[in-house]
Amino acid sequence: MANFYFDEIIEVVKIDSQAVYDKVSRINAKSEENGYYLELDVHSELYQMRPKQKYRMLISNTLHMDGSAVTGYFPEVFVT
Repeated sequence: MANFYFDEIIEVVKIDSQAVYDKVSRINAKSEENGYYLELDVHSELYQMRPKQKYRMLISNTLHMDGSAVTGYFPEVFVT
C-alpha cells in the first residue's frame, strides 16, 4: 500500500490569476478535516480550479497503489 503524506479534501477560497508566471494561478485553499491553509501555484490551463469548489489533494511517495517504485522512462508529452 502506498504511503500518503497528505490526503485531504480542500476547498478553494481565493484564486489570484495575476501570479508571477503565465498560465499560472495562485490558489488559496483550506482543508476540511484538519483546517490546514494552503497556497498553491497551479497551471490554470491544465487544471482549472474554481472558488468554493472542493477537490481531493493527495501527496504520495509513488504512483502505484501497491507502494512499489515507479520505474522506466516517461517522456514529456505536450498537449497542443
